[in-house]
Amino acid sequence: MRTVADSLVLVANVRSANVLADRPFRLLRPGTVVRVLAVGSTSTVRCRLYVGAVLFIDENLVNLRATAPEEDKDIVLQPTKTPGGEIILTFISPTADTVRWKVDILP
Repeated sequence: MRTVADSLVLVANVRSANVLADRPFRLLRPGTVVRVLAVGSTSTVRCRLYVGAVLFIDENLVNLRATAPEEDKDIVLQPTKTPGGEIILTFISPTADTVRWKVDILP
């Protein structure tokens, strides 16, 4: 399993750029399994995930937590087989926020 994790500071009402844009695992083969965990510093953070041209997460709220995502509590997307393509993961919030996220990739 490969893991990509980081944190991001959001500007109010501005969607973030793709957090996986310059990562080595942003392009997936068909059948790759992806799991997403994320937490925000307020309860208003939403995330969106596309893999290829398929929308997997559409503006789902992430949990409020001041620490890194916890394995059993902060899963936004359960392990899901994807059609392959580029991963596009973005976040937005109506307030300034900090987001901590983690993406697990199982080839």
